[in-house]
Parts: sequence; structure tokens; C-alpha cells
Amino acid sequence: MSAHFFISTEHLAELVAAVTATGTRVIAPVTASDGTTTYSPITSLEQAALNGALPMPSLKAHFLPPSETLLSWRQQALTSCWRRLLRPSHSRSYLERVLATPRRWTSSIP
Repeated sequence: MSAHFFISTEHLAELVAAVTATGTRVIAPVTASDGTTTYSPITSLEQAALNGALPMPSLKAHFLPPSETLLSWRQQALTSCWRRLLRPSHSRSYLERVLATPRRWTSSIP
């Protein structure tokens, strides 16, 4: 069993006014001066074209950004370990010391 709920135009106008009063952007189909219908921000229900044609660009542009940051990084100064490795006068002796240090390998597999 499905229930259908409807809102009157007067209550919808009150809802739009209340939502925009809080600073939230309301997107609705709006008819431009050249006759095309697009989704645009509105401040009152009178600006919306509720009985007009469906806008061609979808609502996707208002909800999804046109681009996303997939990767970002911040380069910081070299640590003292890397500075010693990259220093030409000491790099060979330091690297030899690091490689000559015995390592103990442990296993976590039972």
C-alpha cells in the first residue's frame, strides 16, 4: 500500500519562504526572458515555473560539482634522516651504516 501526499500552493510558498529565510538555497524551474526553462535559485515561489516545460539541463549541476579534487599534497621540509642521506659528504658513510645495521624480521603469521 502506498500513500500519496500533496502540498498546497500556499503551503509550498510558505515552505520556500521559510527555507530561504534560513539562508538555504532553493532550486526550482524558472522561465528565462527568452522562453527557455532552466533550474535556478529562487527566493519566492512566484519565481518558479511549476506548470511549464521541464528544463533541459538537469539538476545534476546544482548537486554535484563539475570537478573534484582526487589528490592533494603539501610538501614539507626534509627530515633530518633524509638530509643526512642526501648530503654528499656523508651520504655514503651514513647509508653504509644504515645498511650494515642488523635487522630483526618478525612475522605475524601463526
